[in-house]
Amino acid sequence: QQSSPKRVNGEWQDAVLETVSSFLYLGSMVQGGHRGTSEIEHRIDLGNAALHKHWKFWGNKRASLKHKLSSYRIYVTTVLMHGYESWHLDEKALRMLNGFDIRAQMQITGWDYKAVIESRQFVLPHCIRVRRLAFLGHVLRLPPSELCHKTMREYHHFLSNKLPAFNIYYGTIFMDAPKHSNYAELVATAEDRTAWRGFAKEIQVGSQQRRFSARLSGRFPRPQAAL
Repeated sequence: QQSSPKRVNGEWQDAVLETVSSFLYLGSMVQGGHRGTSEIEHRIDLGNAALHKHWKFWGNKRASLKHKLSSYRIYVTTVLMHGYESWHLDEKALRMLNGFDIRAQMQITGWDYKAVIESRQFVLPHCIRVRRLAFLGHVLRLPPSELCHKTMREYHHFLSNKLPAFNIYYGTIFMDAPKHSNYAELVATAEDRTAWRGFAKEIQVGSQQRRFSARLSGRFPRPQAAL
């Protein structure tokens, strides 16, 4: 879909911008707006293929559990997370990613669901959210003239102006950003790298506290509640 092509002023005098619903970027499907989870489903399928491709390694009793989990984190999740910057992480998407992570760790460790929920140190949805927040901070610190920065600014303006005021950033790359009243304020906050890393730390600490509370109470909620 496209509407109102706009001619670019500046470097590319003959370039024309078109509004599209989706496009391919380095093999990943980037979709605009609140769209389905087809790309995430595709990446999960590739993650499953990467996991089963080296099944002999996961089942090797000579390899330590720590080494297996490190390989899972470095290799399998890297395959799955390609293009994560553009994902819309709504409740369904987070449940899907969390479900994949739990099943994979159950298969690698041989533990049951309860044991994995209690003890896993690596939680895929939290990792994705932390990396997206770090990516957002990096883009916000770029010079305003950079195309990537311009794109992020226009996306933020679109969300602020077109969507309802309640929870307008839910699921988008701004979902874990600190509260702000406008884009300029968000950019100013990102300039403080230490504070920005602190926001990422809050995601991890908060998830650990929720898992600890679940163990104390004896309740093990469905995957989404652990996020």
